[in-house]
Amino acid sequence: MPQFDPASDQAYYIEVFNKGAAALAYQVKAKQDWIKSSQTAGVVATEERIFVSIDDEPPQILNLHDVKGIWRA
Repeated sequence: MPQFDPASDQAYYIEVFNKGAAALAYQVKAKQDWIKSSQTAGVVATEERIFVSIDDEPPQILNLHDVKGIWRA
């Protein structure tokens, strides 16, 4: 999947397709809450596109790093 550009509202897609005779069940999970998908689960007989985008509001991050050391000017 291409890298998302923070300056524009983008959505990319994942193509889920089934080459078998029976329907195929799938599930979509993101590692972060701010990654959104148009479907989280489903059953596909032939093919389906699942759109992936980034939430409009960035996550609130508090205290990402602790910096310790001796500072000299």
